[in-house]
Amino acid sequence: MKKAFLSLLLLIAPTFAATPFERGLLAFNEGGYRAAVQQFNKEIQARPRNAQAYLARADAYYQLANYQYAAADYAKAIELNSKLGAKAYLSRAKAYIGLKNYNSAILDLNVAANISQNEQIYYVRGSAYYAIGNYKAALSDYNRGISLEHNPVKAYGERGKVYFNMGDYRKAIEDFSYLVSLDPQNGSAYNGRGAAYAKSGDYAKAISDYTSAIRYSPREIDAYLNRAEAYEKTGDEKKMITDYGQAIAIDGGNPLIYAKRGSAYYDIGKEKEAMSDAQNACRLGDCALLNRLNADAEKNKKTFWFF
Repeated sequence: MKKAFLSLLLLIAPTFAATPFERGLLAFNEGGYRAAVQQFNKEIQARPRNAQAYLARADAYYQLANYQYAAADYAKAIELNSKLGAKAYLSRAKAYIGLKNYNSAILDLNVAANISQNEQIYYVRGSAYYAIGNYKAALSDYNRGISLEHNPVKAYGERGKVYFNMGDYRKAIEDFSYLVSLDPQNGSAYNGRGAAYAKSGDYAKAISDYTSAIRYSPREIDAYLNRAEAYEKTGDEKKMITDYGQAIAIDGGNPLIYAKRGSAYYDIGKEKEAMSDAQNACRLGDCALLNRLNADAEKNKKTFWFF
């Protein structure tokens, strides 16, 4: 009985003995981010110049996708303690990226890179450059990150996307292929390589890769849409329509997919099915195909007599 009481005491003692900051860290580590914020609020109220409390609360806000509050807390932590290091700037940059404020993120990552040679800094800055279309800078950062990381599995996929957007499909294929060799069940890698093959005009290999992407990521809509377009290029209209149907089964609220299938139906002369899809697309907010079909129908009604 005495042993059981001691175990219970050890279990509950930290809750009573810990400071709000320590309780916040405990809640954070257990995934209780809202509870963590509440504890960090108490810590900051008691010790308003505790930079670590602001930093920890910022991390909790970030996990809650409250990027505005996270960025503000990271800024306060940096203001209170300029020696927090690269992590604070890297973390604030991630919050800025969440806010789509890529230029501010890059400025913070420049500071972080001057403090520490860490691959994550280069990868995050590469993603920010990628988002604003600066593929040359993104490529440079991914190259640097890969050179620093011992096992850069994911980075090859990200660099492959950069090469793809730069139009260097051969190098994109090389990076996605290497990622497949490291992670043979990575659906995104197959999808990316398939897209590069398609851009290179090799639709047979593209279809094979899209099929592998679907095998390992069966709810990856892009793979169905990409394979449908590849089937269109090879004249396999039946399989093209089937893939659009599979995409709709996964996401029936996407007007783009209805519009794509409707357009495919229209091109092969199935006007009734095309009209149904066009109406569904319009109901979901995209009326371009419906307007086109109605305009074509009106034009076809007109009869010209010549005397």
